Amino acid sequence: MTEPDPRDEPGRVDELLRPFLTDSMLWPLSLVVVGTLGTFGAYLLVRVYEGDLFALASLFLLGWMSFDGVRGSMRGGRPGPVAILILVLWGLSAVGAVVGLRVGFF
Repeated sequence: MTEPDPRDEPGRVDELLRPFLTDSMLWPLSLVVVGTLGTFGAYLLVRVYEGDLFALASLFLLGWMSFDGVRGSMRGGRPGPVAILILVLWGLSAVGAVVGLRVGFF
């Protein structure tokens, strides 16, 4: 018998996030957390757009952690729940930053 490939097994973060994605009682909490992190990301992107070097350093670190999280969540060439969540958060942040700049919110 061959041993299973460790890349095919879910990671620790996948196991921790699974209840928040599968249990419908936790979906409101998940939406609040995603909205909060998306707003934080939008504000960070706006600060980088305005030329804040500390925000740029923070964006670099968050980008590196996001890259590492997506890379670690890829199993068999398919993105896992963590990778999808990270990509959704960055997309929500980018949309929030553009809308916030257009409306004059930030």
